[in-house]
Amino acid sequence: MKLFIDSCGKPLAGEFGCSIFSHFKLPDNQNHIDSVCISFPKHDAVMLSMKKYIPSEEKEQIVETNLISKIDEKEVKENDPIMNDITTSSLEFGKNLFQLKIERSPNCPLKVTSKWTKEQLNQLRESISTETRRFDFVQVAVSALVVNTPTNEVLLTRRAKHMRSFPNVFVAPGGGIEECDKDIFESVSRELFEETGLHLTREFFTPIYLWESAFPTTIQQGNPKRHHLVIHFLANVNLFDKDASLKEKYEDLFKLQAEEVEGISWIPINLVELMVNQDNLIESETSVNFSNDYNNTYFDVYLGEGKFEKSPVKVLLSLDSTLGNERVSTGSRGLLKHWFRLKKESR
Repeated sequence: MKLFIDSCGKPLAGEFGCSIFSHFKLPDNQNHIDSVCISFPKHDAVMLSMKKYIPSEEKEQIVETNLISKIDEKEVKENDPIMNDITTSSLEFGKNLFQLKIERSPNCPLKVTSKWTKEQLNQLRESISTETRRFDFVQVAVSALVVNTPTNEVLLTRRAKHMRSFPNVFVAPGGGIEECDKDIFESVSRELFEETGLHLTREFFTPIYLWESAFPTTIQQGNPKRHHLVIHFLANVNLFDKDASLKEKYEDLFKLQAEEVEGISWIPINLVELMVNQDNLIESETSVNFSNDYNNTYFDVYLGEGKFEKSPVKVLLSLDSTLGNERVSTGSRGLLKHWFRLKKESR
């Protein structure tokens, strides 16, 4: 799936190593955009724009100008075959348009590489590309924030230690887009099932948040080898009640994909709030060290095949992004914070 970014009335393919924020000509110190328009005009294309939209009784309308009002369709089609079938009529958004918040890490290495010359970026892309896989453009990925509503618990998976990116890190389950996927909703449903064995149909999923991801996570750890726009989906479910046993919460529901997932955990909302409060204090530049207060507090992690372990809560509070350190990914922390805010606002 290819990402197109409309920053001046003409959608251009998102280039590997060039931050989405730089496409929108935003400064390095800006790490979020409260509202961007995202749409899925084709099963293999995603469009981003900073234009506003308002709902009407008939269909969604773009304020000021339509997203493609300034597009030279002939030029776009000649430059990119994926756009061959995209026309003015096919970019009428309707139910395929969402307004979402997008964020990136304050330490995102793309802030550095976005300033590189074209030659330097080409050298970076060539150095990580293979005969079977090119890294010329921003990749699109999906994740599912599954929330068990009777207990207010959210599902996180722990990535395997041998994974090339984000090893041993807790994340919302998800992954890349496959050619066999009919659309983005099928992608997130498939990824959730492959990693956890939990099958939810497409109707469960609603996109709620965007994250620009790069790995390694800082330029000090090396040049970016992965560059993704991650589309995070929310899925509210009713799988078990407050009196459920560990077997009912885990063994009866999940079959882990051992190649990628080493553990899975339902995180209660009080621990989500703890992470949110920690992030809020950090953003206010208040000195904070919660982890020492939770050295003797643990949460359950299901390892598959009936096996469990207790993991210390300080893992959820770790801000150490050293490769292989057990923590919650920065993008997943951003997702949880956004979900927690939406939940409070809906009360």
